[in-house]
Amino acid sequence: MIIPDDDEAPPGEVLALTLGVEDAGGRLDKTLAEHLPDLSRARIQALMAAGMVSREGKVLTDTSAKAQAGDYELLTPPPEAA
Repeated sequence: MIIPDDDEAPPGEVLALTLGVEDAGGRLDKTLAEHLPDLSRARIQALMAAGMVSREGKVLTDTSAKAQAGDYELLTPPPEAA
């Protein structure tokens, strides 16, 4: 995922997570949800579909892909006003 300069960055939070080899092999969305309890699996799937999840700089969109060891970043936009 390419994160723009501060002037261009969308508001939100970047969540960083490192998965070890012991975490590899399961479904990526499920594995991320297990390590990020504040995000539901459905929310992680939606973020992936929007291109907001990356591993070591590569955008990940396949929710059923197998988790691999490495550094992940999830860009979570702020909630929209009601």
